[in-house]
Amino acid sequence: MALWIQVDGTETEVILSNGSSFDKMEEMQKYVGGYYTPVYLSDGKTMLVNEEGIPMRLPYNRKATRLATTKSNLRDITVMAINTVNTLNILGDVLIVSKEEFN
Repeated sequence: MALWIQVDGTETEVILSNGSSFDKMEEMQKYVGGYYTPVYLSDGKTMLVNEEGIPMRLPYNRKATRLATTKSNLRDITVMAINTVNTLNILGDVLIVSKEEFN
């Protein structure tokens, strides 16, 4: 089961469809508001963040940032997806998925 973390701190468990890879990708994009980039977490899960967080001026996601800074190496992701590499802020809603859900 995936976990959707919205910018207001709301956490919702969601069940992704068992459709084709393309259908699943589109479904995950709906939760993050567009194309996503992965942030690999130390517990084996993947946080999907909107890869255009800065140009879209997405709001800061405090809960996702806290989780990502304690369980990942944010320096490995696309700079357009986070505020800056120095401040390591996750922007917008995120979806955390298991390896099975992401593949």
